[in-house]
Amino acid sequence: MKETRDIGFMFAAMAIWMATWTKFYVLAVVFTLALALVIFIMNRFNWFSREATSQILKIQVKNTVDFDHMFDDVFVKFTTLSDLISIDSVRGWALTELVYNVDMKNPNKKQEFLWEIKKLNDNLNVTLITWYNTTDL
Repeated sequence: MKETRDIGFMFAAMAIWMATWTKFYVLAVVFTLALALVIFIMNRFNWFSREATSQILKIQVKNTVDFDHMFDDVFVKFTTLSDLISIDSVRGWALTELVYNVDMKNPNKKQEFLWEIKKLNDNLNVTLITWYNTTDL
């Protein structure tokens, strides 16, 4: 669940299903139309949605590198939050991909942040995914 309001939508869908199953078709149609109106209004005015401030940072490093504290200074300088989410081997075990959840201190310094990361990882692939709350990873 990306949004807390999604749980409400699940319960509403179950209520519509139960109304239909018990042959209260008029109630099911009225409730469906009312729910569609509420969803439209919530989406239009962005009610009860979570603020998308976090970003996903993917960094590839060589397997021979000790990456545990490699990026700490850069994270302290540019982020308010940096959590390691996953570690994965890529390119036939030649590289390790680190995936972090980061909150930028200044969103206007993304390019400088990525440049500092690239200096530390020997200019290997670095990806910053913004607005990941609206997409499935």
